[in-house]
Amino acid sequence: MHKKPHSFTFLALFVFLFAQVCFAAVPQSQLQVVAELEQAKSCYETKDYGKAEQIYQSILKQYGDTDHALMAQKGLTILYIDWGKMPQADAAFEELVANFTRNAHIAEAVHEVAGHYRWLKKYEKSKQLCQYVIDNWPGSESAMWSQMGVAMANIALGEPNAAADAIDKLLTDFSRNEYIAQAVHEIAGHCSFLEKHEKARELHQYVLDNWPRSEQAMWSQMGVAVSNIALGKTEAAETAVDKLLTDFSKNGYIADAVRQAANAHRKSGNYEKADELYKYVIANWPGDESAVLARMDMALSNVASLINDGNDSEVQTAVNNLITDFNGNPDLPQSVFGIAETCYRKGLNVGVEQEAGNKVFLRKAVELLDGMAMQDISDSMFKASVFYVKGLSCRAAGDYAQAADAFQNAYQADPKHQYADYCLFARGYCYEVLLHNKLISEIQAKPIINLQYTKLLADCPRSQYAPYASDWLQSNQ
Repeated sequence: MHKKPHSFTFLALFVFLFAQVCFAAVPQSQLQVVAELEQAKSCYETKDYGKAEQIYQSILKQYGDTDHALMAQKGLTILYIDWGKMPQADAAFEELVANFTRNAHIAEAVHEVAGHYRWLKKYEKSKQLCQYVIDNWPGSESAMWSQMGVAMANIALGEPNAAADAIDKLLTDFSRNEYIAQAVHEIAGHCSFLEKHEKARELHQYVLDNWPRSEQAMWSQMGVAVSNIALGKTEAAETAVDKLLTDFSKNGYIADAVRQAANAHRKSGNYEKADELYKYVIANWPGDESAVLARMDMALSNVASLINDGNDSEVQTAVNNLITDFNGNPDLPQSVFGIAETCYRKGLNVGVEQEAGNKVFLRKAVELLDGMAMQDISDSMFKASVFYVKGLSCRAAGDYAQAADAFQNAYQADPKHQYADYCLFARGYCYEVLLHNKLISEIQAKPIINLQYTKLLADCPRSQYAPYASDWLQSNQ
């Protein structure tokens, strides 16, 4: 799961304001506005958007063009983006750059909005705002991060030439910036997230060649290993792991890096190699948190191996042992979810000639996900992922009614989920299938299909599913 964009300087601003309140004799109004900003942030995080909007607007009325007001205007812009109120978001952004153009932190604020668009996979908008920072505040710290953002957006949009130009400009214009290694490393990580492993490996190697003593060097060495594993380059992967162990043996995070390389092997189905590295972590760093996680990862590797071999009779026993052995571990839910995903993929790959085996694994995925859905999942993104994979599993098994409900639950859990557009589309499509199979009436189906496809076009107009939705709506006016 891709991490949220950083905003170092802007965080420093908030810490500075908070420190003023804590350690200085400040007016009561200062105490109040910091508390109000915290309250608005809390409301935003719990999706109480209306309340957060009221608080931000109140701060703007009372505090003019102060730093507090800047934070409120930036917060209001991001709030509207998440709320799906794009005209208001655009208007709030225009007010941000118009009313705070001379504020020392305006570049950071605009960059944070751009990063938020990138986090939501709205890459065109993200690129536009990153370029705005570069054009208007070329000497700011945020200019470098924005140049990084332009490169990331071009990579995600499938524009390799523009991406290469953006990276070249980053390396040319910001070669002396103290964070340049981190910027290149983050682009490499973005490539890995998008499964563009050749480019990821190239950029990780660039970090190693140019900044071998940087904080990012070890993680880039791990990145080279992970990229080679994903590309199926076994010998190159082993060489990269050996170099990781040799060159960075004294790094405080080496255990975690080796464990992540093991996870890459597990993801690629190289279970023996994964277990070898997990055992290495456990043997060499027994007191490290990574050793505890490696034990769980080994159990996951065992389950994945059983699933891969089609040994469905032993899968449930292995899952039960995993849950018993690691009960109470905060990473257990994510691990069980990973098993469900593996069952789903196995169910898809069994083959038409083995339809019964196909459905065994798909139903196992649904069973595991149903068990998770009954728990209180506080992380909205994770909750959405649980329902999303359940929807995929039900749809693959031919249970379109359950699939439609699951996709609806996924979207409601987190409208910002990376597959939110698919969830909107899939619920509508499932109702199309139910209607075609005469399992529901036209009166029941068409209003829901219309609702789903209309919302898809409104919220995700660039989605790959938008043309289909548009055609259906035009044909069913």
